[in-house]
Amino acid sequence: MSSGLSDSVKNAGRWPQGWTDPLPRLLLWFSASAASWLVVGLALLIIAGVQVVNPAFLRGISVLAFGRLVPAGINALVFGWGSLSAIVAILYLLSRLGGVTISSARLPYCALAAWNLALLLGLCSIAARGGNGLLLLELPPFAIVTILLAYAATAIWGYALFRGRRISGTFASSWYLVAGMLCFPWLVVTGNVLLVWLPIPGPAQAPVAAWFAGGMMNLWLAPVSLAAIFYIVPQVLGRRLAAYNLSLLGFWSFMVFAAWCGLGRMVGGPVPAWMASVGFVSSFLMVVPVLIAGVNVFGVLKGTSEWTLPLRHAAAGIGAFAGTYLLAAILAIPPVAGVFNFTDIAVAVGLLGLGGFVTLSLGGLIQFVLPQFERRDPLAERLGSWHLWLTVIGVGAASVCLVLGGILQGFAQSDPGIVFSHSVDYVMPFRFLALLGLLIFLAGAVCLFLRVHRALVRHLITPP
Repeated sequence: MSSGLSDSVKNAGRWPQGWTDPLPRLLLWFSASAASWLVVGLALLIIAGVQVVNPAFLRGISVLAFGRLVPAGINALVFGWGSLSAIVAILYLLSRLGGVTISSARLPYCALAAWNLALLLGLCSIAARGGNGLLLLELPPFAIVTILLAYAATAIWGYALFRGRRISGTFASSWYLVAGMLCFPWLVVTGNVLLVWLPIPGPAQAPVAAWFAGGMMNLWLAPVSLAAIFYIVPQVLGRRLAAYNLSLLGFWSFMVFAAWCGLGRMVGGPVPAWMASVGFVSSFLMVVPVLIAGVNVFGVLKGTSEWTLPLRHAAAGIGAFAGTYLLAAILAIPPVAGVFNFTDIAVAVGLLGLGGFVTLSLGGLIQFVLPQFERRDPLAERLGSWHLWLTVIGVGAASVCLVLGGILQGFAQSDPGIVFSHSVDYVMPFRFLALLGLLIFLAGAVCLFLRVHRALVRHLITPP
């Protein structure tokens, strides 16, 4: 983001008084729905985690079986929390960066209701019939089609905000927002057509599934999360990005390499050698955009004393961003992948990305917007601070435990003298500690849930 917005730093995140703009209320409802799905998704995954540690837990209840809870929880986090909070970021940031707003919120409100209902029924369908083994492709067709239509109804306003901007030029945040906005429907339609609705031949399904699952994080949630960080940090401090001239290189290198990072999971798998090579090289070259993003953000943060809550979220988010892609790059190295590709380290990469990077970045943006609804509420500020620290501690502790357990698990599986069941026993204490970390993460999610819904209820009871 350039220095052109520095004059409005003191009014960051706020609209003029009078409340004639329908966008703030709309964002509050989207944020409330997103926070609800965050709690639901984590609760489902924690129940599944308890079953890993204690297989007798909830035995005999088919709808709460491990193979159904995990896909339901992941879909709730990606299509519920991640996607709805990404829409909040798109609408809010494009409005602020362009100096425009929407004229009517009726269509987005209908889209939000349809999205929530479709996702709820889709998760119930997964619980009733189970998953299909394809990550993030378990939702039934009616749910996917409804979500796509709901997304189109909100993306129309995103396009209108970008097209009708009154501020000349574009900013680094705008590039990532528009890229993510275009990638979401492309990914969802392509993945479902090629793997679910009109399945391609079996040998080609594995690389397409890896590309799709990686793309939902790398091409949809990650660009929008980066856009939130690149907006919050300069806006709060009134400075431009430290290496703004490198931002364009960082953007294009991120979009090119991130598109193929998903194939890094196929290293050593039954795929053509060029696919595995592309996955490894792309994962390794992600170091370039990671370094540029780090220089841009921490260059601005250097020497600052204004550590506001959104700024802390952004700093923690960019740290989780670096950790996610550096760990993924190490895991994609062929000798390393041969030992650790099917261990808990892969789970740690996903947790650090979705639970750390995305949650801290988009959660920070939501808390950047919330104060205008709270009227100097001290409890709200404490809830926001608890959300930050509980998320950092929970995700960090769980990720470290999964990595340590995964290292032990990988060496044990590679030792022909160790029975496979024993390798599972070795890693069980680390999984138990990771489960405790997820419980701490859930407590942080509940804090965000309470803050957003407290603001919503106060707004409904005493509208300005």
